[in-house]
Amino acid sequence: MKKIILSLFFLITNVYSISAQNEPKKLLAIFAHPDDEQSVAPLLVKLVEEGVEVTLVIATDGRLGVNEYNDNKAGDGLAKIRRKEMMCAADILGVKLIHLDYHDQLKAAEGFDGHVPHAQKLILELKNIIDKVQPDAIITWGPDGVTTHMDHRLVGASVTQVFVSQKWKNSMKLYLSLIHI
Repeated sequence: MKKIILSLFFLITNVYSISAQNEPKKLLAIFAHPDDEQSVAPLLVKLVEEGVEVTLVIATDGRLGVNEYNDNKAGDGLAKIRRKEMMCAADILGVKLIHLDYHDQLKAAEGFDGHVPHAQKLILELKNIIDKVQPDAIITWGPDGVTTHMDHRLVGASVTQVFVSQKWKNSMKLYLSLIHI
């Protein structure tokens, strides 16, 4: 519990400091699924209120987001619903939304030849987004994806890989979300 509270304090104080500058700052929040933004939504709203330009990137379409608590059926219909929900959430949060078009689990069920090309494409697409946005800070999932979900881990690892493998024009910071709310 102390680790979670300390991680949350560190994340909020450090990301919040980007809004304390004179010129407009940019935050790029990159997560796996529609609804993952909930883990940092209060922080995103606060930063938007402080004048930070926040861009939210969601990598997958949420097509497999079913459980015993709803009657949804996995597939294209659910992906459409999740996309609409994500657009509404982004509007309420006041953030710019970039919703990529990857299937949940990046076609891992298709084995190496199905999954790896999608993972490689995701890494390149994330690099291009970071290049274009030129954020002052990035927030994504930590190494365990908080819930150990494979999409969370893959997105967090992909963002981290892109971040550490490039020499960026402008200095930026990477923050890993270690909290599941």
